[in-house]
Amino acid sequence: MVSSLWDVIQEQIQQVTGVPLGPCDRRSVAGGSINQTYGLGDGQRTYFVKLNQANKAEMFEAEALGLQEMAASKTIRVPTPLCWGVAAENSYIVLDG
Repeated sequence: MVSSLWDVIQEQIQQVTGVPLGPCDRRSVAGGSINQTYGLGDGQRTYFVKLNQANKAEMFEAEALGLQEMAASKTIRVPTPLCWGVAAENSYIVLDG
């Protein structure tokens, strides 16, 4: 069985956080000029998801690593990258909401 992009993302979030997600709603949100951006939530938690073509996966990996470095400096509050990867011909990154 082939999982949809959103099923893969939801599974990754659950795996990383250790918290099961209920049925999720997603809505397109402003905030991306080169990426598609969405809010994904189950009524208790909300996540920010960026999507692009699969060949842009390195961009999201670099973004995640950069955000982790900035957070480690403890000089500025930045979103926490939860997971990133490629699924269903798309690359994605999920940030805490």
